[in-house]
Amino acid sequence: MNVPSRQAQASAVDRMSSGRVVRRGLRGALDKASVDRALASIERAGAEVIRFYEWLGVVDVSLSRASATALLTNPWIDQIEPLPRKVDQLDYLRSAGAESIGMFAQSTPWGIQTVGAPLAWSIGATGSGVRLLVVDQGHFQGHEDLAFVPNANCFGAYGGCDDHPVISHGTHVLGIATARNNGIGVVGMAPALTGTNTFVWGGCQEPPGLDGCPHAEQLAALNWAVGNLGPNGVVNMSLGGPEFNLPVSLATASANAVGIVIVASAGNHGTNAVRYPAGYSNVIGVSGMLSSKAFPLNDNAPCSNTFDADPGSGYGPHVDLAAPWDAVSTVGNNQYAGPAPLPAVQWCGTSMAAPHVAGAVALIRSISPNLDPSNVFTRLTSTAEDLGPAGWDLQFGAGMVRAHLAAGLLPPAMTASVVNSKPKLTWTAVPFATEYRINRRVTPFLAPTWVLWATRTGTTYTDTSTPVSSFYGYNTYPSPDVGVSYYVTAYASGSEAGFGNFATFVPIGTPPY
Repeated sequence: MNVPSRQAQASAVDRMSSGRVVRRGLRGALDKASVDRALASIERAGAEVIRFYEWLGVVDVSLSRASATALLTNPWIDQIEPLPRKVDQLDYLRSAGAESIGMFAQSTPWGIQTVGAPLAWSIGATGSGVRLLVVDQGHFQGHEDLAFVPNANCFGAYGGCDDHPVISHGTHVLGIATARNNGIGVVGMAPALTGTNTFVWGGCQEPPGLDGCPHAEQLAALNWAVGNLGPNGVVNMSLGGPEFNLPVSLATASANAVGIVIVASAGNHGTNAVRYPAGYSNVIGVSGMLSSKAFPLNDNAPCSNTFDADPGSGYGPHVDLAAPWDAVSTVGNNQYAGPAPLPAVQWCGTSMAAPHVAGAVALIRSISPNLDPSNVFTRLTSTAEDLGPAGWDLQFGAGMVRAHLAAGLLPPAMTASVVNSKPKLTWTAVPFATEYRINRRVTPFLAPTWVLWATRTGTTYTDTSTPVSSFYGYNTYPSPDVGVSYYVTAYASGSEAGFGNFATFVPIGTPPY
């Protein structure tokens, strides 16, 4: 699948906002004495230091025009960024759905099923050992269907261990990602993710004000993540706005550099317009998808619109993946939607899509904890189900996330031998693979072409048409001799995993081999 690099996308969508001054590139780490001198020099210029993000090297200041002029020549200052007039918003959409979920009968929501989470659980990918930070308006601490998040794991200006009593956005988002497999309510994407490994940053103001998620709170959350979340961390940001912010962009890069994967919603504005933080090149942007796998425009969204003028999913160059747009969940306002006729809590929006992907990241990292963010991104996009036009597109990105394939469809581990003068390949079985593809090339050229040579449903292959004299090993080239090389990939549902290594043999006889 042809998925454009986010760096290439960023060059088109990351724009400079008015008033920004960028004086030089990224600075290396500073020692404490240097940091103290830098802060003191800012205050000497007449600026008041309000907040220091120690892991990012960013400072919030209140300053006059005169002090701003003085800071322009301060050698400790790399860039100056004004606070925007409009801050990012939570992606609110909500209606009371017709579907009901009994208090004691657990169900698996359609979205969790559709993206393959239960299949991922079957191979041990459950979210265990992963650390998740949800940046939202908080959550209801102690909900029966959520692992208990201790007070020490709740942060933010607006409280991480509480939520709005009706519009419980953060609780619902956390439920999609982590609702427990406990026989009641619903189950989330990564049900084994523990409360001690769950962190909630109350960085968004609650309704009815809808005053959004200030960039200062986004910075504070990412600053904490860089210093504390760890390399097996995931951040979900179901929020977005039109304003590019350089410090937040750099903070996402810092988080990525220490191994943290960040997922954000693409927006509910229903147009081709970039939203941030999804638009930053170090963030996975997620658009919506209906249960029919159609794109949710305002004429076919399943939920009535309450908070937004246009309930369709946002789209554009900031979209990497698509995930379920609407979610029925009992994880809402600190209670269960009881037996019919009481409605379940149904929400629509890319706020609901993002935690499906963040949960998929948790499943990947629970069985492959050493994958860096780039490889996690490749796993997600290379195994996505292509929707819309062939290849990457503005609405669905690489397509619908498929958690089981992203977590389990790996390159087969291959060994090789010579049996009766024939090359024999043996490889490990790969979960969900429906066939294995054997690729072959014949050298002595430095850049020969690999050819699909055979397919198998089992885990061995012997090339009876090619006699060989010896086995040279993996990833070797027996120059100047002729070599016959093979590698094996695993294939399932349009996705192919490989190649990890290849084996080279010296043939006997004359071509063709």
